[in-house]
Amino acid sequence: MAHELTMNRITGKVEMGYAAGVDRWHGLGNEWLDTDTIEQKIEKAGMAWSAKRARVRYGDGPAQRVINDQHVLFRSDTKDPLGIVGAGYNIVQPREAIEFFETLLSDGFQMKTAGTLYGGKKFWAAASIGADATIGCPEDTMEGFLTFASSLDGSASTEVFESSICVVCDNTLRMALDAKRKSIRITHRSAIDVDKIKLRLGLSAGEFRKMVEAARALAKVKMDQLAAQAFVKDLLVVNADANPDRIDEGKHAGFNKIMALFGGEGKGSGLKGRAGTAWGAVNAVTEFVDQHAKAANAENRLVNAWWGDGDALKSIAMRDALALV
Repeated sequence: MAHELTMNRITGKVEMGYAAGVDRWHGLGNEWLDTDTIEQKIEKAGMAWSAKRARVRYGDGPAQRVINDQHVLFRSDTKDPLGIVGAGYNIVQPREAIEFFETLLSDGFQMKTAGTLYGGKKFWAAASIGADATIGCPEDTMEGFLTFASSLDGSASTEVFESSICVVCDNTLRMALDAKRKSIRITHRSAIDVDKIKLRLGLSAGEFRKMVEAARALAKVKMDQLAAQAFVKDLLVVNADANPDRIDEGKHAGFNKIMALFGGEGKGSGLKGRAGTAWGAVNAVTEFVDQHAKAANAENRLVNAWWGDGDALKSIAMRDALALV
C-alpha cells in the first residue's frame, strides 16, 4: 500500500492499533479504547496471527527434495511467506511486542501504537513512559517512548530502545546520550527474556530527563543561517557521503531541504527555542529523515528513520550539536 503499514488481504484492514489522540499515520488503523484489554489491543492492531514454519521443499513427486535446515516462515492467517531462515531461528510472534508492555502499564506506561510492516515481515509496539516536558516554550513538548521491534524475515534482531517524540512535529530521536546505555538487541538465535530486558533498561524516566536537559541546552545555543549551513554541511559530508561541491553549488537536495526546514518550513521551526538555535537545526535534520528523505516508498523511509542510516544520522546530529553547548 502507499503508506508504511500492512493491509491484510483477507480482512481488508490495516494492521495497526493506536491510542486516542495519536495521528501519526493519517487516520489509518484501529483506535484503542482505554478499556481495551491487551488481547483486544492485539486484535485491533492486526497482530493476532502467528508465524508458522515449514521445511523448504522443491521439485515434484518422487523428485521432491527437502532442505531440513532451511525453513520458510509464513503467516497463519493468509499463508503468505515472510522469509527463509535457518532451523535454529527463534520466532518472536507479533503479539509478543504488545505483551511485552503488559506488566508495565501499572507503572505509568501507556500503549500508543503497534502494527506491522511489509506484510508482517517487521512489526513493532511503542508505549509512552508516562513522562513529557516542554523545551523552549509551552508549545514545544517532548514525550518519552519505549519501543519493541522485531522481524520475521531474518533481516533484523529483536530490539527494545528508548526514544523521544517532539509532539509538535512528530520527529523521533533515540535517547542514547550515555554511551554505556544502548538499545537492547536479541538475536533470533536466543530466546527473549523479558525480565532481563526490563532490568537492563531500568525502565525509568532517568534517560528521558537527560534528553530533556540536552534539548533545553540546545534551545539556548544561538545558530544563525551561516552557522546552520556549516553544521548541516559537515554532518552530511562526514556521515552521509554528500558531495561538498554539490552543496556549495546549491544542487544537493537533502542539504537544501534541511536548510529550508530550519529556515521556517519545518513544523514548529518558528517556535521560541527552535528558531535560530541548535535545537532547531537538530529538528530540521530529524524532520528531514522522518518525513522527507528520498526513499523508494514510505515503508522504506520509516524503516530507515527507525533502524537504518537515517536513525544513525539523527543521533549523530544530536551528538554534534551537543558539542556546541
